[in-house]
Amino acid sequence: MSDAPKALKHNLLSDDEEISFDLNFPRPKISLLQRILPPYASSSSDTVFGIEYYGNKHYDKWWFKATIGAYRNIVLKNIDRVYWWIRYRTFSRYHIVNTGLSPRYYDVDELMFHACFSLLGRFVEGELGIIPTNYPHEHYRGYRLHCEGGTDEAAIDLWLWYRFELKKLEDQLESDYRGFVDKNGFDYIDKLKEQKLSELMKIRTTLWT
Repeated sequence: MSDAPKALKHNLLSDDEEISFDLNFPRPKISLLQRILPPYASSSSDTVFGIEYYGNKHYDKWWFKATIGAYRNIVLKNIDRVYWWIRYRTFSRYHIVNTGLSPRYYDVDELMFHACFSLLGRFVEGELGIIPTNYPHEHYRGYRLHCEGGTDEAAIDLWLWYRFELKKLEDQLESDYRGFVDKNGFDYIDKLKEQKLSELMKIRTTLWT
């Protein structure tokens, strides 16, 4: 039985209310290639098919270094090259941005906005990640923190605004257009989106781990 719960409940506090939501995150799938190939990282691996390299008693012997070196450089590097060529075109297509938008026409400015925040979500959900139960280390609004200086917190705030608060505003506009415009102005949401996108661009170079 897995220690990770199937659903994690988060409480997101905004200025005037509490937002509660459930998120279901499936366990990561292991590809066929990952199952049949040994764990290694090209020329920087510590083991070759389970044989310890740096701590091996034969490490200083020329025949050991020559054999392992040739195997890693000739065999493993080519396997590695083929493996990642396939993976980057199948399971890990990092070059493709999924905006999450439904199929229809969108202006470029709208696509650009959603693409940027979708990439932010890739960082927050994938790189930082939701904390498990009783997580002992530093965290913020239900997510891990990797860096100091407040940039991770800013990224999390922006992602949760995009995912939940923006949707609430758009629903309010759709349900009571005249009342919303009279209260906030006709371009309130557009200006807010521009502001949030600008904030995202300020922390863009910190979104890596």
